[in-house]
Amino acid sequence: MMERNILICVPHLDRPGGVAEVYRTLDLEKHTRARHFFVHDGVEEEPTKWAKLRRMLRKYKDFVREMDGVELVMVNPSLMPRSFFRDAGFAWLAKWRGKSLLVFWHGWEEAYEARIRSSGWLRYLFRCSFGRADAFITLGSRFRQKILQFTDRPQAHFFQFFNIADDRFVADYDPLDRVGHKEKFRILFLSRIEKGKGIYLAIDTFQLLQKALPRQEFEFVIAGDGTELEQVKNYVAENRITGISFPGFVSGRQKQETYTQADLFFFPSHGEGMPIVVLEAMLYGLPIVTRPVGGLPDLIKNGRNGYLIDSLEPEAFVEPILNLIQKEALYRNISRYNHEYALEHFTPEPARRQLVGFFQAV
Repeated sequence: MMERNILICVPHLDRPGGVAEVYRTLDLEKHTRARHFFVHDGVEEEPTKWAKLRRMLRKYKDFVREMDGVELVMVNPSLMPRSFFRDAGFAWLAKWRGKSLLVFWHGWEEAYEARIRSSGWLRYLFRCSFGRADAFITLGSRFRQKILQFTDRPQAHFFQFFNIADDRFVADYDPLDRVGHKEKFRILFLSRIEKGKGIYLAIDTFQLLQKALPRQEFEFVIAGDGTELEQVKNYVAENRITGISFPGFVSGRQKQETYTQADLFFFPSHGEGMPIVVLEAMLYGLPIVTRPVGGLPDLIKNGRNGYLIDSLEPEAFVEPILNLIQKEALYRNISRYNHEYALEHFTPEPARRQLVGFFQAV
């Protein structure tokens, strides 16, 4: 139980998205003296820019009032335009009111980082808002140097947090049921369906796998929704790729069943922080095949959790996946390791203890 009064700026917990999911799962208001300030409400966005601006100004006014009696403020931005500008305001106001500031970076767009580096006024905005933080939480060790290039506070604390996986239904999962040799080998991609998540790379790899092992029955489950979903379905149809299913957005029990019925989690994303879906897949004993983006190089080690492939060519992913299909002992060892490691590090209780330690250290 922590002693400090903490105000945490988060999206409304009824909204979809990774940040809301993290704080729904942590349930910090129940277990600590922290309380949430919702940076936007669980309602539809206003239709015009002026209406959005008025709403945001009201939020800033409410935020100043909510900081009374608070010692520490935590903001939860991602390095992308909308979150960057919105949360810079909360960070600046927290320091203006003399509060300790903890910035927890959840997402990081490499393209937007490059834009900030090339823009004097964006670097200034970073420096006078997030750059004044007393401490930073990142989802990977590589982000420390990235942040330091925009701030003149090398004395700030840096903490690393791997994120959190929802363990509500994992008690129903038996890791001994996980085997690599089955009549049908089911590969799972679960995410927002967007180009940047590597969905086309994943589909092209799946097609190569079918050709490499023509006697093996495969299924590729693409779970989730997003702006690219219809285009992806058209791509599959136009290329006459068989064995692909689209269950749509999954949550709760359906999500748990999606993980338990899969044999491999394939996520060749182009850019991430620390994707919760990878932690959840590990929790259910799935070997991981992904790319070295965000914090994933700190977590995924070849042959231990799965494979980390630094390529955007589908051919590069075929052999690692074939290894997991054909080498049963390797598959079982990775499956057991991932399940046990995730239980110990990514479930709510150890994650809460870790965050409370960060709060007390600031």
